[in-house]
Amino acid sequence: MRTVTGTWELKIDAKGRITIPKALRDKMNDDTVLVMGMGDHFEVWEKERWMQHTHESKESQTRRV
Repeated sequence: MRTVTGTWELKIDAKGRITIPKALRDKMNDDTVLVMGMGDHFEVWEKERWMQHTHESKESQTRRV
């Protein structure tokens, strides 16, 4: 799996939608993505990568307890 980082300034259309830039869509390996709101920005994750990330986070938290 690939991690893509970067920042894009997006325009919101009249219906409150955005279009994920083609450059980012081309780098995604999955047709299903998750969008996670983070205050004044959001992150787009490939479903498989998000599941791996949350699994690793849970394992890390378990080890600290």
